[in-house]
Amino acid sequence: MSGPVTIDATIRARQRTASDPAGSAWVSANAGSGKTFVLARRVIRLLLEGVNPSKILCLTFTKAAAAEMSIRVFRELGKWTTMSDTDLAAALSDLGAMDHSPPKRAAARRLFARALETPGGLKIQTIHAFCERLLHQFPVEANVAGHFEMLDDAGRAHLIREAGREVLSEIARNPKSERAEALAIALSRSTDSAYEKAIAAFLARQQEMIAWVDAAGGVAAAIRDLSQYLGLSDNDTPSALCEEILQSPFFTRDFLEALLVALQAKSTFASQRENLETIQSDAPLAARIAAYQSFFLTDKREARAKKSFIASDIYKQFGDLETRLADEQARLLDLIDRINALETVQATSALLTLGYATAKTYQAKKMAAGLLDFDDLIEKAASLLEKPDAATWVHYKLDQGLDHILVDEAQDTSPRQWDVIRKLADEFYVGRSAVETRRTLFAVGDEKQSIYSFQGASPEKFAEMRRHFADKAEKAAQPFNTVPLTVSFRSTADVLGAVDRVFASEAVALAMAGAYQDHTAARMNQPGFVELWKPFAKPETKSHDGDWSEPLDTPGATSSERQLALRLAASVRAMVEDGTRLEATGKRIRHGDILILTRKRGVQVDEISRALKAAGIPVAGADRLKLTDHIAILDLLALTDFVLLSEDDLALAGVLKSPLIGLSEDDLFTLAHDRTGTLWNALYIRAQKAEAPFAEAHALLDGWRRAADFAPPFDFFLEVLARDKGRARFLDNLGSDTEEVLEAFLAQVQTFERTEAPTLQGFVAWFRNSSVEIKRDMETSRDEVRIMTVHGAKGLEAPVVFLIDGGIPYSPTHHPEIVGLGGDGKAPFLWKRPKEAATTAQNRSLEQVKQLAVSEFYRLLYVAMTRTADRLYVLSSANAKGEVPSLGWYDVIQSALRHDPLCREVTDKDGTTTGWRFQISAPIERTEAVEDKAPMLQSDMPSDMPSDIPDWLSRPAPPPPRHQRRFAPSRSGGDDEVREGPPVPLVSGHDADHVDPALRGVLMHRLLERLPRLPRPRWEDVAGAFLAGSLAETAGTIRAAIAAEVIGVLDHPEMAGYLAAPTVRTEVPIAGHLQIGDETVIVRGSIDRLVVSDSAVDILDYKTGQAIPASEDAIPVLYRRQMAFYRALIQPVFPNRPIRATLIWTKGPVFHRLDAASLSGTLQHDFLKPGQDLPLASAP
Repeated sequence: MSGPVTIDATIRARQRTASDPAGSAWVSANAGSGKTFVLARRVIRLLLEGVNPSKILCLTFTKAAAAEMSIRVFRELGKWTTMSDTDLAAALSDLGAMDHSPPKRAAARRLFARALETPGGLKIQTIHAFCERLLHQFPVEANVAGHFEMLDDAGRAHLIREAGREVLSEIARNPKSERAEALAIALSRSTDSAYEKAIAAFLARQQEMIAWVDAAGGVAAAIRDLSQYLGLSDNDTPSALCEEILQSPFFTRDFLEALLVALQAKSTFASQRENLETIQSDAPLAARIAAYQSFFLTDKREARAKKSFIASDIYKQFGDLETRLADEQARLLDLIDRINALETVQATSALLTLGYATAKTYQAKKMAAGLLDFDDLIEKAASLLEKPDAATWVHYKLDQGLDHILVDEAQDTSPRQWDVIRKLADEFYVGRSAVETRRTLFAVGDEKQSIYSFQGASPEKFAEMRRHFADKAEKAAQPFNTVPLTVSFRSTADVLGAVDRVFASEAVALAMAGAYQDHTAARMNQPGFVELWKPFAKPETKSHDGDWSEPLDTPGATSSERQLALRLAASVRAMVEDGTRLEATGKRIRHGDILILTRKRGVQVDEISRALKAAGIPVAGADRLKLTDHIAILDLLALTDFVLLSEDDLALAGVLKSPLIGLSEDDLFTLAHDRTGTLWNALYIRAQKAEAPFAEAHALLDGWRRAADFAPPFDFFLEVLARDKGRARFLDNLGSDTEEVLEAFLAQVQTFERTEAPTLQGFVAWFRNSSVEIKRDMETSRDEVRIMTVHGAKGLEAPVVFLIDGGIPYSPTHHPEIVGLGGDGKAPFLWKRPKEAATTAQNRSLEQVKQLAVSEFYRLLYVAMTRTADRLYVLSSANAKGEVPSLGWYDVIQSALRHDPLCREVTDKDGTTTGWRFQISAPIERTEAVEDKAPMLQSDMPSDMPSDIPDWLSRPAPPPPRHQRRFAPSRSGGDDEVREGPPVPLVSGHDADHVDPALRGVLMHRLLERLPRLPRPRWEDVAGAFLAGSLAETAGTIRAAIAAEVIGVLDHPEMAGYLAAPTVRTEVPIAGHLQIGDETVIVRGSIDRLVVSDSAVDILDYKTGQAIPASEDAIPVLYRRQMAFYRALIQPVFPNRPIRATLIWTKGPVFHRLDAASLSGTLQHDFLKPGQDLPLASAP
């Protein structure tokens, strides 16, 4: 809000009524009408009336809103502590307090300290935070863990995936089970991706779905309810219904034969004649049914029109034919609807069986781990307050500490959240509570700004709750004030006038459901305007003239998206650089004054962001960003792919081009073109020749590869980003917004390490399956242009707003996967079927969904337009014919304003029309200087400020003391299979008479892992083919010797028991902590073969070196330590079985089973002081 405003007596009276704590109040507030101001004043007046701060509960929609509310309250109370008596008396009077006496002023000055000192502080919080506190207070009554923890979005997604895998594993073990049959049905009626989408939709609404199934008495009972709702009987089967199609009482076989004879005399209606011939023939039933439907219905399964059914003179020949036709078409459409209903029930039954099992498994996992997600907070709190046996006790305890409830953004409160508020506030109007204590409810909202239907909110619920509490208050003879706030303090009369005209049009008036009230501007005589730019035409064909390197899926240089973005960027740049001033205040427009709004993120947003940055305009990061989509995170993931598998050329190429290394396109081409072997080998060869920049790149990457062998994920990424300055490189290349992304990424790494074994491979799999989003606070003082969705901009404002058209109001692609057939989209539910298989009930419900979505589409437009303080620009793309999306935002604004007498053309310097400007007030061009508080620039800084940055700012902090040693037993050194240097390629292209020992070991390990899975007769052929592919240029005798050595191990008598055991796992990754004496040791490695039987557990490790120890005593200590570590980690997993460790030298083969006491002695010798025992406790 800028400039002087007019606040008349009516406005002040309404504000005082709304904030008066003497009675409950329900406030309906237009955008910008000061609802937060009124809410804060009501809290202050409650405190001023002597209400204990702990008895006030203020519920806000977001944490940011809660913080803003707290700041407003404490800022005002803080001012009172230092005000003079005169000023404080005036402040109290303005607030509405009648008593300004010295005792009252003294009490007012103490409120700041009193609110601060209240245990727990003022309860200004989100409803989720309140419900969490409530459940912690009553865990037994709510049936939750006493010290439950909250599950974030990433954790929730991970647990749901685990639950889904568990259900699928159970199906794999029981392929004839009910769930297996359900999965087969589901996949037969949809694609894999469609099924996954439906399961995701089911789990997103799992609270409703579980409630439906449980209330019905199980999945089968719920499906019976659905069948009855769709009009099916127990006798309806697909075959019976299909046969019934041909059994018409109106068109008997004889009647159809007579029609066929009549048609055969005609030269027209050939297709109808063919249909009749097929119907009357002995063709298969399916063909006859298809012909019958085609005879009476169109391809869209609609009734054929009279003139397209049969020749007009035949109607005269058969007098009642028209009546018969109408009756038969109605019968046929009803039958098809029942067939579709049967198909829908079968598909829904399958989905419900699988979804319910997955949801219940997810719920069980949460309970076992003592976790709750955000949906649980509301659901369990509502259930707690509804329990007959517990609710009385809970209300008794709460009644002693809760007298006043205030609800902000009430229009966005979901029905289940209203259940919580209703159960709390209803107590205010019954029993002694209604008589002895003044207890109030205050709610403020705006039905026109209800835009969170995906969370269950609806404007109808806002009105319903108003009626509910008004009735309660009336019966209890308590005051209840309904207060409208229609005066906007944010926008100029020009902007508000445009808003009123748009929402007076018939096309959008229905979206307001009769709740619309015209606005009054408090900023009188302050000009602004709304300007529609001429739509940007979309070219007939997509053009990519120019830069060949531009991705094919980006708009071409002449595309409407690119044109719009370039003009917008040029306009923003001109506004700021030319010193353009706002008409109302004369204030210079800065980058931070500009807000760009869009319905959703996508190509257009990307183009705008790219154009602004190219023009040198500072742009704030996206208000919401999926972490796994950010380019910096993709670069880090590519790095992990490379260090885990150095043969991954694509991952390495991405890392080399990323800011972490920074090679150019030419550098990468030089490195990759005409190479032999992997890209990593090529880099190694050039690094050996000290070629720049390849030597530097290799040094960095080789160091990261080595670190990945030993460091847990957080330490690894910290080394990359901090010690090796990866963070600084990202910030230099991608901008300062990347810092927040990197911090969020490292936070996810820490979250992973708290709950999982800290392995890099495990983290990458875990993170890629997550869907973490960063939600940025865009109420920033930084001088940057903001690009936001309208949802994200709710509650914000800006002097200058650019509104990008939101497209068409609704599309079938917006249809939900789970369709509720009951009132308000409730149970029974069905799995949405394709259009050709949809039931009448489904279509009817989807039409209701569409109408609700269209209404919200226009309420979203209201929110978008009312973010504007002074200037609103409306932009849109058009098709090749110059048409904008029908009934889209631009279309309805254009229809309401363009032909208004107050709207005039805007032209460029050549006289070409560029748009149309709506302006009620007389145009004013501000030229006078107004003192601006611009951010201090580098050139504005005092000359005596130090220019040199201390060198310690760029030095990494000293590493913290390490209390835990880390070991990777299989990479501990000494093994002739493992060497340092470049990675071992899996394909040899060198000496025909020699195989690198490391390569030989890798290939033998792979054969030892894979051959036992195949029938014995195939071993020689498979081994030969594998080695021929990997050692193409190596002598055949050497390949044969390697194969013989591997098969000799597998055929050895001592190996037979290990191959035949019931549970055998190969290449088993293992990680954990070992407490050895006073030291905690972190161990991670890989067991070649783990054999589990009922009597023992065997750990086998293959050694492919040529030197075989003569006895156990001669085995190198590194090998003994490796097996000792493995044995100690495995023991807690199988506490009642002996753990046996065996080293197998493939050259012999020779089997060495290591003595358990000897292995314990190895660790004792390495880690313990003399006289210490060896207590081992592992956490694998």
